[in-house]
Amino acid sequence: MMQRSRSSALVGVLAGSIAALGVVGTSTSAEAGVATRTIVLPTSAPPGAGLNVTWHPGFRQYYTAGAGAGEPLLSDLYVYSETGAPLQEFGEIEHDLRSINYNANTGNLELMTFNARDGGIGDVGGRAQGLFAAGLDGSGLVTGSTSLLLATVPGNLGRQTMPVYDTGRNLFYSFSIANTVHRVSRVDGSLLGTITLDTAPIGNPGFSFFAGGFDEQNDLLVVASSATNQAYTFRLDGSYVDTWDLDIAAPFAYGVGFANGQLFVYDGARSAWQGYAIPAPASLGLLCLGAVAGLRRRR
Repeated sequence: MMQRSRSSALVGVLAGSIAALGVVGTSTSAEAGVATRTIVLPTSAPPGAGLNVTWHPGFRQYYTAGAGAGEPLLSDLYVYSETGAPLQEFGEIEHDLRSINYNANTGNLELMTFNARDGGIGDVGGRAQGLFAAGLDGSGLVTGSTSLLLATVPGNLGRQTMPVYDTGRNLFYSFSIANTVHRVSRVDGSLLGTITLDTAPIGNPGFSFFAGGFDEQNDLLVVASSATNQAYTFRLDGSYVDTWDLDIAAPFAYGVGFANGQLFVYDGARSAWQGYAIPAPASLGLLCLGAVAGLRRRR
């Protein structure tokens, strides 16, 4: 852990130095790139509301979910192969879900419900609220059982938030429809701090309903706007990085996430999650190369 901290600090110093020289750094232009389509995760019928997508590296399978709909607010879970082939649709999970995340630290597929912030039993549908583990069989298919992990997640940003997980830091990022992100402890659900996304370079577009993603490889937060059909990336200090056009005609409100190196956005016109490749910013690559070169010179 100490080695990682020193490396992170060095990268931060290099970032500041290079930005001061005017070579790279925080983007000053919001000119959009075009995201490239990858795989599609289809459903046989539209879910109540498409949520985020997560990746299980052990089973090499994608998992996603639909929020509870109608009465009694049972939710859907979906399982796909690494090529996007449907493996399972399980439509009777006893919770009104808001997000789904694979936790490599516990090996659990973890389910965040509506109003996990307050926990208890919901006033609509009578469903248990909080953070739960989903039961999986030997091939990674959903069994339908769940077990309570956290009775409350008080650090969540409101009742509707759809938090995504950061394995290395063991925390959730809980998004807003504005530009605020809560950092929430996976240990006890407490609020660890906030991140304010710098939306000035993109004209404060307003983001999709409490949803977002986290690119673990590049330490980037990813949010999207159905008003602009664009996705935006930010560093963990909130600074803006870049913008990507998404070729989805149907408005999306919930289903935004990042898994297995891809952005996923729920496409209502096709009842499917569309994957997109978003290249890492060139500045991140230059900083990493600079950090490595610096370490080599010091040996």
